[in-house]
Amino acid sequence: MGNATGDLRMIQILKILRKNRTVTVTELAEQLEVSDRTIRNDMKQLNQELKNCGVIEGKLGKYSLKVFDENLFRQMVSSFDNEDRLLSSPRGRMDYVFGKLIRAEEPVLTDELAYEMNVSRTTLIGDLKKLRSELALYQIELIGKTSKGMVIEGNEEDIRRYILDVNNSQLYSDYPLDSEIRKIVDAFYKEMNWEHNLIRSYEKYLILMLDRFLNGHEIKALPHSFYNLTATKTFPAVNRLIDQIGKFLFMDFPVEEKLFTMIPIAGMRTPTDLAHLERIQLDPAMDTLLERILEQIQRELQISIDGGDYARDFKYHLMFMINRLRFQIKLDNPVSEDVIGKYPLAFRMAKIAFRMICQEYEVSENDAELGYLTAYFAVFLEKNNLLQEEPLRIAVICGTGRVTSHLISMQLRKELDSSAQIDIFPLEAVSAELLASYHAVLTTVDLPFETDASVIRVTEIFDAGELVRKIEKIRYLKLTGSDETAHRGSSLLARMLEESCFYVLESDMTYQEALDFMIEPLMDEGVLDEGFAERLSDREKQGTMVFGNSVAIPHMIQTVSDEIVLAMGCSEAPIKYNETDVSVIILLGLPQQSEETQTRLIQVYEEIIEITKNKELLQKIAGCESYQKLLRVLYR
Repeated sequence: MGNATGDLRMIQILKILRKNRTVTVTELAEQLEVSDRTIRNDMKQLNQELKNCGVIEGKLGKYSLKVFDENLFRQMVSSFDNEDRLLSSPRGRMDYVFGKLIRAEEPVLTDELAYEMNVSRTTLIGDLKKLRSELALYQIELIGKTSKGMVIEGNEEDIRRYILDVNNSQLYSDYPLDSEIRKIVDAFYKEMNWEHNLIRSYEKYLILMLDRFLNGHEIKALPHSFYNLTATKTFPAVNRLIDQIGKFLFMDFPVEEKLFTMIPIAGMRTPTDLAHLERIQLDPAMDTLLERILEQIQRELQISIDGGDYARDFKYHLMFMINRLRFQIKLDNPVSEDVIGKYPLAFRMAKIAFRMICQEYEVSENDAELGYLTAYFAVFLEKNNLLQEEPLRIAVICGTGRVTSHLISMQLRKELDSSAQIDIFPLEAVSAELLASYHAVLTTVDLPFETDASVIRVTEIFDAGELVRKIEKIRYLKLTGSDETAHRGSSLLARMLEESCFYVLESDMTYQEALDFMIEPLMDEGVLDEGFAERLSDREKQGTMVFGNSVAIPHMIQTVSDEIVLAMGCSEAPIKYNETDVSVIILLGLPQQSEETQTRLIQVYEEIIEITKNKELLQKIAGCESYQKLLRVLYR
């Protein structure tokens, strides 16, 4: 069955029918405090569940239960009798109480509810307290009056939003639609040719609307933005559908109820099928919005990205996302945290985009939506070749037989990405020129020639995880123009930072004084041009450059060189910057844009982001009193 409140109600119907030879629909409806129509739908569903073990028969308006196979009947009842399971948890009890109250035609007494649920009054009072707190977030009140009982009070739109967000599956899954209505709805889906996800979402809203409206709970008015949906291409089809259902039910549905079912269409997920996407009209405002987002990212991070082939998909995503935020449609994003953790710079870009969207459209940020935005920016970075890395290439040389080489390769493949290329060579087949094209060379024997390749001597059995970390470190150093012998670790910041660009900041400095303390000597030495400080000051007025966890990254274009100028200032006691404490200032003087500069800048940002996530490391950096100590910390 699957409908929590409905399951309990149908179990109660069976119990009543077992105790009475015959009973009318009206008598059942009165006892269970639902409409006659709900009882008829429940009995129709019960007959489907009973199958060959029994049947509910109706004659002259009176109904009776006939059981053909007692054992099968008991098994069937026990299989869907989830009352004990449902009411054994606070969540289940809260959903049951809420479902009971929104369907009740008069106040419900606490003692009667506790008796019906077979729980103590104390347990129920605790559940009601939690339910009140939860409902308050949706501007809904659970009001209880002594000797009169409890009622739910709130705007109908808020009540439906709570159901959709919290317990729709418990209250409405497998909700039975009349067979004639089912035919009308299925024909509509066929006409619209929607993807499965949109059909599932639309039906959820449709069923909720029908149940609430048919039981006397209609939406009186909607925010102005909802009425704009009448101008969309899809509204005429939805309007016809609801009118068809209304004709069958002999009633008229107001426009507000029709617009309620438009919400999942306006806020749908971007279709995966290109043909579906092309039938949807794109809001022209999304062109301007995307352009402004990319300009702001360039302004704040000095990184230029081009949406390319994905720009159109992203504009559709923005349009649907804004509608979801406007109409408060919640999406699940189970991988949001993983995506944000894996692509920190893309997350930073997503935060910039979300800030602009919230300001422009007066909506609130949402973690799930932020995760999807991050995924798009990760794709953009990769498609702009800013995240792409050449697949890892490893040469394995073995002078003790090919099986040993295969053993080494097998151990490595358990730790490496599937894109890694591992080539096996006998010693006599390799040369210095051949090995120069590999990121790392693993060998069990000494090579008979000199080579610039990064060679690692191994035995047949080794710690594959540790070896892979060494290989990745070698590739990182090569990517950033370094080699293993020239540097002591993998910190790009440490390799870029000159001793003359390290500063110990005093805690009594203001943020601006600290910046001047760092910038002025660099300008005097000609490392930064004379207009750098003024341009940076103008940029600071546009928005904060605090990156997170007490790290500020003031940055601006410099015209002296085509290399990134990096300076670091550390203060063990935080410096005040507006309402924020800043312990580390990483100053960047950026050359005019080039692909190489952007790649290096992204690497810098990603290392800084990793530092901001490690509070212990950040504290050590802030406490550094010398350049040498800072290097030791960074080469951790």
